[in-house]
Amino acid sequence: MGRPSGGAGCVMRRRARIWSVGLGLWCAAIVAGPASAYSPWVDYDLTVEPLIRPVADTDRVSALRAQAYAALRADDWRHGMRVSREWANLDPEDDTPWVLLAWAHAERGDFVSVVAAYNRAIDINPRQRPPVWRSLAVAYTTLQRHDYAVSAYARAAEINPSEPNTWFDLCEAHLRNAEPAQAIRAAQQAIQREADYAEAWACRGSALVREQRLEDALIAFRRAIDGKTMEPRTDRAAFWRSLGWVYHQLDRADGVQEAVEGISRWSTDAAERFREQVMAGRDDPRR
Repeated sequence: MGRPSGGAGCVMRRRARIWSVGLGLWCAAIVAGPASAYSPWVDYDLTVEPLIRPVADTDRVSALRAQAYAALRADDWRHGMRVSREWANLDPEDDTPWVLLAWAHAERGDFVSVVAAYNRAIDINPRQRPPVWRSLAVAYTTLQRHDYAVSAYARAAEINPSEPNTWFDLCEAHLRNAEPAQAIRAAQQAIQREADYAEAWACRGSALVREQRLEDALIAFRRAIDGKTMEPRTDRAAFWRSLGWVYHQLDRADGVQEAVEGISRWSTDAAERFREQVMAGRDDPRR
């Protein structure tokens, strides 16, 4: 996978959910809304320390490893970074300190360094688990390097194609990278693995809207409304808003009114804002 060297930068907002008992993280953006951002977490369970490989200074590496894990458990990022760097220098064939460094950099908001650290870990050990690739993709998203985020999510999906959440993340990455056709294919992969995956249906709907396949988009957003959400923070009113905007484009007043009623089940204020935007003749502000 191609990647920038050392980095471009800018930081976006929102944290993501942690995937599986302490292993990594993945994107959980609300589909029909603006691009969100997330803070990569470490790809290792800090309660389980890895075995030390025999190296020239095994005792010192073992001590540094213990210090690094203790510092990160205590949220002492500066000390954790310092000892992780020394650990990496003493044992340059171990990718673990670089993954820990990526986490520490993320907690400090330095996503350029997050990308550099994860890429160094991948250079040392190309056989990384999907959470490393997904966390790298999150960092690229935060830096608005959506083309690289697509590549990283695609690699995670390639390693573990049975995981529907990664395909959803890839759908969103394709949308952010202005690739609606690829987003539709990624959403379909997620839906094949989890038929009622509400966020994946909404992502598919957003991609269909960009391709002006509005009738198909209506079906997708209705499936999102009826589906089950995989992310507790998902704004279900957003599914109704997206449906309403499609009806607005189709000049279907009955559908717009149905959407207003649907939104109001979750937020009367949001329903009123949507009604005002439609009456003002605006387009979907999130597109």
